[in-house]
Amino acid sequence: MLKKTSWQSSLVAKRKGEDYEVAVVNEWLEECSQKHEKCSASQLGGFMPTRVLDVRSENNDIVSLQETAELKITPLDRRYIALSHCWGTTMPESAKTTIRNKDRRRVSIQLRDLTSTFVDFIGIARRLGIRYVWIDSLCIIQDDVQDWEEQAAQMGRVYSSAYLTIAASAAVDGSYGCHLRNAEENSLIHWIFEWLMSLGREVFRLVARHTERARACFPKSPTSDT
Repeated sequence: MLKKTSWQSSLVAKRKGEDYEVAVVNEWLEECSQKHEKCSASQLGGFMPTRVLDVRSENNDIVSLQETAELKITPLDRRYIALSHCWGTTMPESAKTTIRNKDRRRVSIQLRDLTSTFVDFIGIARRLGIRYVWIDSLCIIQDDVQDWEEQAAQMGRVYSSAYLTIAASAAVDGSYGCHLRNAEENSLIHWIFEWLMSLGREVFRLVARHTERARACFPKSPTSDT
């Protein structure tokens, strides 16, 4: 786990009952929804995908598939988290919704039948207190051409209207999960920071590359001391 600074400790104290990772993510989400006009506007319409997974259950080993048109919920409860992930070549059939199993999945889906990425993602949603999540292979009927075409057409809106989108960008397939597996790095916040740092390193390399090119193209000033 990451060592807490005084700022981190005060944040956890401010958000009583939340661990550090959850407290930081909720702080970011709160600032985003309150201070970012486009973010708050995207959530005011109350859009939800055709289907979502309900991760709130008395049995933590199951979730269920829900048709959103049949849900009677408040605007606040319409928040959902979307997952962006790589299928790879090992996606099990048990992690897909089909015409044959869709009705059973409205009753329950066993977590043991899902990939590590899906299970980690559902665990994160539960920690954040978000009841509904969207995963493409489970919320789109994979062998129904009409449904697939309809859902694919609105996929951009699914992601843009999500309360939060989690990208399992370090995973080449579902076996990797949503966390880096190093014991010191197995935390949600560290995973997010590693992603941000990787972007920062790439920006630094681009700046450095262009700086070297500029030095090669422009001679030093005659008045320069260097």
